[in-house]
Parts: sequence; structure tokens; C-alpha cells
Amino acid sequence: MQVKLLNSSQMAIAHVNLDPDEELFAQNGSLVAMTAGIEVHSLMRRSSEGGKQNTNKRSQAKTLYLNNYHGGEDGGEIYLAPALIGNL
Repeated sequence: MQVKLLNSSQMAIAHVNLDPDEELFAQNGSLVAMTAGIEVHSLMRRSSEGGKQNTNKRSQAKTLYLNNYHGGEDGGEIYLAPALIGNL
């Protein structure tokens, strides 16, 4: 995997070259562009906070949506950027 940052740090785009059968996990909504050989699978991860220290009867959960990019047989290229302006 090779990553190159394009543009300035405030509006950066990550250009990622994936080798064959290589995977990359990225936050949902960060994809700008990709080549045709990339496979994309979405997943959801949920974690609960608090536990024994939580005084509320309901535990709060955080949900994170991720995309799994797979390089396939020939690899491929992906361009990623943050949803909001800021450092990458």
C-alpha cells in the first residue's frame, strides 16, 4: 500500500495505491474516487460506553460505519478525503 497526500493540509486528499488482494478500512463518506478493480463492502461497528461506572440504566452506544476497500486481483487506486475541511 502506498499513500500520497495531495493538495494543502487543510483540503488534503489521500491517493492510495492498493496492491493485489490488499485491504483498507476507511470511514463511510470519505471516498472521492476509485478505479474499476476495487471491491467495496460496508460494515457497522458498535461499541457501548460506561459499563459498571455508568450510573444510567441505559448504556450509550457509539456506532461507526466503515467501508472495506479490497484491491482485487490487479490492485487499484482510491482517493479519500475527510467529510469536513481540516487536516488529514
